[in-house]
Amino acid sequence: MKTIVIFIGGYLPGKKYGGPVTSLENFTNQLHDNYDIRIICSDHDFKETNRYKGITDGWNQVGFAKVFYTNERDYSEEKFYEIIKDFSNDVVMFYLSGIYYIKMNYAAIRLARKLSIPILLAPRGDLMKNSITMKSKAKMIKKLTFLTLCKYANLFKGVYFQSTSDEETDGLHKYLAITDNRIFQIPNMPVMKHERTNYIKKENEIRIVFISRLMVKKNPLLALKAVQSIDDKYKVQFDLFGPKEDEEYWQECSTLIDTINSTKKNIEVSYKGALDPQAAKRVYDAYDCFLFPTRSENYGHVIVEALFSGCPVVLSKGTTPFDDCSNRGGYIADLSRITEFTKHLENIAKMNQEEYQGLALKLQEYVDEKFQVEKLKSDYIDTIEKISGELR
Repeated sequence: MKTIVIFIGGYLPGKKYGGPVTSLENFTNQLHDNYDIRIICSDHDFKETNRYKGITDGWNQVGFAKVFYTNERDYSEEKFYEIIKDFSNDVVMFYLSGIYYIKMNYAAIRLARKLSIPILLAPRGDLMKNSITMKSKAKMIKKLTFLTLCKYANLFKGVYFQSTSDEETDGLHKYLAITDNRIFQIPNMPVMKHERTNYIKKENEIRIVFISRLMVKKNPLLALKAVQSIDDKYKVQFDLFGPKEDEEYWQECSTLIDTINSTKKNIEVSYKGALDPQAAKRVYDAYDCFLFPTRSENYGHVIVEALFSGCPVVLSKGTTPFDDCSNRGGYIADLSRITEFTKHLENIAKMNQEEYQGLALKLQEYVDEKFQVEKLKSDYIDTIEKISGELR
């Protein structure tokens, strides 16, 4: 069977690697009938050192993929060849995830060139403008210096790239001087769909959820401010899930949570901790809406998971690929106008069961139109076959 080897910094059961893990899990779920999918990744979670419990040496079956966990210190061309040598003749593509996994990517690229295996690299938002400029000045300079070195050293010579948006394609042009003939613009594969059944919406009440890494880019502080301003006549439950990536920023959020809980009798805010990625998909089932005033998303898996769960969304305008959900089961608000977010939340809060079911129906129609999964699956297969045909 044709084999695809994926290289990614971290994978399941990790909880802190964010959207790229979801991207690849969805990719695996949709394409496992067509390819033998192997994943090589770190043996511990992001910013941790303890090896995952329950994993074994060699290949581990995780969902529809086989996963080989190894430590970053072992990343090398020789180590990767040792891992894949038994089936190297069946490999049709290396699929790299993320620009900044330098040691892993360099070793994988060297091995691919030696074995004449084509490479597809997905930046996973690393080249989005806000992903670079929203960092501290020192981090921004470090990233720009690295990208400049990659460009002039021709590190990615012969590598194909997957872009998921026009902005990401622009980033490939700007930062790495990648030409259009080496870019395949194709969206991420969405999560498997499931429908909520027997959901009850209570009039003048709202249950809101925020799921993401807790950091400036994801904007939980603005979410809290929007919730804080909801009219006293509505009963509000607001739960936040996600790992704390910026402790100083989270402290600011935590202080506001305490203020809301002590001064707003109608609002209860709770931090629920980090979610197991497998559990996240079902969390939306308990909420009336997903609030996500993010500053920048090249895709936004948490948004897609909410949509595919039938959970209406309140999103920031111009920062995700889903502005078109407005008035179609979703709401869009300007980041500079917190009152817009609050107004949308109040509109959902006042709905009775019948009105909310009408909103959910609009959302269902939007999802069916927006995500044509079978066509997308076909596009992926065509892309893989085209790339693999170049060298093999």
